[in-house]
Order: sequence, then structure tokens, then C-alpha cells
Amino acid sequence: MPAKSKACLLSLTIVISILLRLNDLDAKSIWCDEAITILVAEQDALSMLGDYLNSKSGSLAGSLYQHDVTTALLLHPLTFVSHSEFCMRLPLAIAGILSVVFIYLLGRTLLSVKVGLLSAFLLAVSPYNVWYSQTARPFALSAFFTLVSLYFFLLALKQNQLRHWGVFVVSSTLSIYVSYFGLFVLVAESLYMLLWYRRNRQMVKRWFLSQAVVFLLLLPVMWLFVSQAARRTSGTEISVGLPVVISFGSPWYTFTVGSLLPTPTHLLVALPGLVVVGLLTIRGILSQRQQRASLSFLLLYLFIPYLLSLPVRLTMSTITLARSLILISPAYYILVALGILSFQNRKLRVGFLILLIALAAFCLYEYYTTDIYQGLKLGANYIRERAQDGDAILHLGGSDRLTFEYYIRDKVPMYWAWGEELEAVESGIVEGTIDRLWVVAYRQLSTTERMMAMYLGEEFATEQAYQPMDTLLRQMGFIKVEHITFPGENRLVLRLYARDWMDITL
Repeated sequence: MPAKSKACLLSLTIVISILLRLNDLDAKSIWCDEAITILVAEQDALSMLGDYLNSKSGSLAGSLYQHDVTTALLLHPLTFVSHSEFCMRLPLAIAGILSVVFIYLLGRTLLSVKVGLLSAFLLAVSPYNVWYSQTARPFALSAFFTLVSLYFFLLALKQNQLRHWGVFVVSSTLSIYVSYFGLFVLVAESLYMLLWYRRNRQMVKRWFLSQAVVFLLLLPVMWLFVSQAARRTSGTEISVGLPVVISFGSPWYTFTVGSLLPTPTHLLVALPGLVVVGLLTIRGILSQRQQRASLSFLLLYLFIPYLLSLPVRLTMSTITLARSLILISPAYYILVALGILSFQNRKLRVGFLILLIALAAFCLYEYYTTDIYQGLKLGANYIRERAQDGDAILHLGGSDRLTFEYYIRDKVPMYWAWGEELEAVESGIVEGTIDRLWVVAYRQLSTTERMMAMYLGEEFATEQAYQPMDTLLRQMGFIKVEHITFPGENRLVLRLYARDWMDITL
């Protein structure tokens, strides 16, 4: 392929990745996890690091999210410019765009220019990678730093230059700081090193030296990692129920169709797509039987992190396997590219590529036109536009308050519906400092929970949570004056209570 043609195709692929990742970047609601990252980033540097190192739950990040300080540090300078959704998501979109460049470099170095170009295109139009390139969470960074680590790992093995080892060490460390699952990629790289370079003493020496440096760079958070793992697994019973079984297959589903919820209609598209992509992946593996080193690299990169993640998922129910494993998705796309290129018939190659483009287009359309968290933004803006002096917000759940804090800021005081904060609300009502109370009920469902509700009829009703609170407020002289349900797959129900003697103004 002429150099000019390669440059044009790569440039076109990068332009496509830019358009897809910047399109409607600020359209979707900030959801709970994004709000955590952004609100942490808005703190001063010392408070941010203090929150990161705080081992107690109840801090802003909370015990489940303390490891994600890298993304917050990246967003911190931007908070002085703007707090908008676009600004807070832009660095992750850039990481997603750069990932397209590095998967090309990885595919070219490992196999060929054609493989690099096609795998870069598949990553560029991947609905899953577009989704997390538009989310202010660490997952796009995880994929990016992993690709950088793998690319410079290969360069270091081929050229054995200190600068390549240095970039490998830095990128590997950052990938682990962003996501602990980066450790599993390091294991895959180690196995590849032992498999193909164990007799090269100089190479092995530099490899062990690089691992020692990575270990030293990780020491500041090693104790935190151990304490978090201990807290998440304490009291956890290992059970292989239906949600866990579904989660085991979720990475392969999401790598192919992104956030497409498996409704009966969607499955008519998703299942044939999964079959085709699965067969292409198998064909890609079989086509590389003669290139054992390259094939073993891809298989180790793809399957070692996946297999090591399974016991983690069994013992930590809060782990979402698909997004945590986004860092292995590039290997998946490279194998699919190999499967397409393995056909000698050009019409077959073009036909499969058109089929995958159509699948991606359908899934991207569904992604852009669906906001499963829209109730959060609508509800928060509804209150902000109607807030009065003497208003307060009471959150019956735990996954909506931080989003409300992002949109409402300090305009209306907010409280949890339990413990000392509920007592503070009761005191405010008695003392007359709270005249109107917005009560918010919201349940954020995972994809697995939405599937179970869809196919097994399990109810995740939010309005049931109102019953005891409604009784309590009536006893304290408050009446319900408004009830509104905001649509979405994660439904938000909002009720306004006011003193029964008030002249209500909405």
C-alpha cells in the first residue's frame, strides 16, 4: 500500500473518531459516577488527595471510588475554565481519539499496516469505546494507557532501548493508577516475555528492572489497594447467580454492540452481529497459526485479564466487568480485523466490513438518541428553576444526590433520608427553617438488573420508598402538593411537600 494512501486512510479514521466522540458530548445527563469524579476534581489539590487517601466511607469519593483520583487530577485544571459537561468530558474524548492512533501503531508493529488501519477503524466506530470516550470516568484512559504500554513494550522488546522501557514503565504505572485491572495486563505481558524471551538475559534483566520500577511507583497506593480489596470482600459470600453469569458474558456483548440494551427488538440485530463478529474473531485466531508469537501476544492480552477478573467479580459484587475490561477491547478488534483480512476474496472482505459498519451505525444511533440517566438532569433542573427560600431536598436513595449537587450546586440544601441528616431535616421542619421539601426517589439499575426486570418481571419500583416518608411528613404537618415522574430507563420520581397552611407557588 502506498505511503500516501496509508496516511489518507489513517487521517480519515482519526477524523471519524473525532466526529463520533465530540458529537453531542454534552447532551447526556451527568450520572452518579461522573458526578463523583467531577466533584472530587473541583476540590483543591490537598482536599482531593486527602479524599483519595481517606479509607473511610462517607467522604466525597466514598470507599468504592477512592482509586479514581487520576481522572479527577486530569480534570482539576479544567474546573477553573468551566464545569460544563462538554469540558469535563473532553479529556476522555481526547483519550479515546488517541487510542485509535495507538491501536494502529500496535497493529502495525505486531502484524501489518493493513491490520493496524482496519483495527483502528473498528475501534473508531466501536459504540462501546465511543460511549466511554464521552463519559467523565477513567475507562477511556484505561484503554489508552494500556495501548501505550503494549506498544512501547513491543518496541522495547524489538529495539531494547531505554527510552522505550521508560515510556513502558510510565504508561503501565498510569494504567494501574487509573484502573487496578491494569495489573492483569502486566501479568499478560510478563507471560509473553517468559514465553518468548526467557533466554535473552539482557532483555530479561531489563524486564525485571522495569517491573521493579513500576512496583516502586505503585508503593504510595499499595496499602490503599489492599485495604479497599479487604473492605469489598469482607462478609461477601461467593455465589454464582444469574446476574453474575450474565456479567461474565457482558464484555463480549458490549465490545460488539456497546450500550445497546438487549430488548427483544434489539436482539434481532445484536445476536446476528455477535455471531458474525464471534466467527470473524475465531477466523482471525486461526489465520495466525503460523505467526505464533503475534498470536500468543494477542491471546494473552485478551484472555489473561478476562480470566483473572472472574474471581474478582465473584468476590466483589460492585465490580462492573464490562467497563473494567475495556482495556482488553483493542485485542478483540485486532482479531476481528484479522478475520476480515483473512478472506482472499475482496468482495467478502468489503461485505463483512459493510456489515460491521451497519451494526455500529445502528448501535451508535441508539446510543446517541437514548439517555438512560435523563431523569437525573431533568429532575435537578426542575428543582433549580423553581427553588425558593426555605426549600430543601431529601434523597431517599444514594445514587442521585451527587448528580443533583453537580446541577443545583449550593442553591438548595440537600440531605440523606437516614441518620443524622434525616434528624437535621426534622429539626429544620420543627424550627421553621424548612417550609418546602423536595423528596427524590431514584434507583439506578445496572444493565443486568434492567435485563432481569425486562425478562423475569422483577420490579425495581421507586415509589414504594415514599410510603414511610409520606407518613412521617404528614405527621409533621406537611402535605403533598406535587408529584412528577421523569421518564427514562432509570426512572426518577419527585414529590414536593409543603406546610399545609402555605400559599403554594410552584
